[in-house]
Amino acid sequence: EYVTRILDKRALRSERLEAVGDAKLIRFEGRLVPVISLARAFELAGPGDENLIVMLDVQGCLMALEVAEVYD
Repeated sequence: EYVTRILDKRALRSERLEAVGDAKLIRFEGRLVPVISLARAFELAGPGDENLIVMLDVQGCLMALEVAEVYD
């Protein structure tokens, strides 16, 4: 299983997102998980439009992707 949950950042409590230096983390199910902006990773315009966080579980390793939209 890859996508475990899709979160709306606007509905999160402020304590769930954290910044450590340049890194962004989210506290998810008691764990700190790195958050990767797809817009920044691919050098696309509009990283401020990423209001969704897609939680991924890849072989037991959790990570989070910030995205603007999710399609089927």
